[in-house]
Amino acid sequence: MTRTCFLIAPIGLPGTEVRQRSELVLTHIVRPAAEASGYEVVRADQLSVPGSITGQIVRLILDADIVIADISGLNPNVMYELGIRHAAALPAIQLAAKG
Repeated sequence: MTRTCFLIAPIGLPGTEVRQRSELVLTHIVRPAAEASGYEVVRADQLSVPGSITGQIVRLILDADIVIADISGLNPNVMYELGIRHAAALPAIQLAAKG
């Protein structure tokens, strides 16, 4: 059975600096580490199930085996989603860019 790692991150619009950074964090940091530990990584923009995106995100925040949150840039959505995870007293790892 595959375990789920939900990545909470600022995503930004395609082509923006925020999106490019998010892709680098996902591709070169989070995905390799998580998959080496037996986790499947999911990020909100990769959801393909029809329905309420907000509901799907909240469900992942609460149901994922682990959450990794990139708090670089202090994005309000990231902080809100991480707050839900903390309020549920579930494990989360926080990442932040130096400086």
